Amino acid sequence: MARQVLFVQGAGEGVYDCWDSKLVTSLERELGESYTVRYPRMPNEDDPSYAAWEPALTRELASLDDGAILVAHSVGGTILIHVLAEQQPKPRFGGHGAADDVVPTAHVHLCAKAIPHAVVRTLDRRDHQLNNDMSDVARDILSAG
Repeated sequence: MARQVLFVQGAGEGVYDCWDSKLVTSLERELGESYTVRYPRMPNEDDPSYAAWEPALTRELASLDDGAILVAHSVGGTILIHVLAEQQPKPRFGGHGAADDVVPTAHVHLCAKAIPHAVVRTLDRRDHQLNNDMSDVARDILSAG
């Protein structure tokens, strides 16, 4: 049975189809057939709110198998961390681009305190869209087995 990875999209008009789908494609390619990447469309992606995304994320989290891995991009990561901080999260990994000009790298370290068992690593020379390359994130997932 393939191990599940939940990828939570970022926010903005067309992000699901035009931007983060590239990240998901990269992650699927790098992980191979031993992993299934779930990529649910979040409500109101062009005007996100915790109130709208929390129920969708809670449903997604409840449907995951034990040992599933969580990956999120941008605002999706912020909302996911908020949801996990209110629930009993399963241990998972996180990553963030160090060359991100949209969300300061310091934010990831502040958010990591809410989920102390998460592995947080900054990715050098990566922009907010991680240069559409999820190979480092995939390598972290694969090394955790």
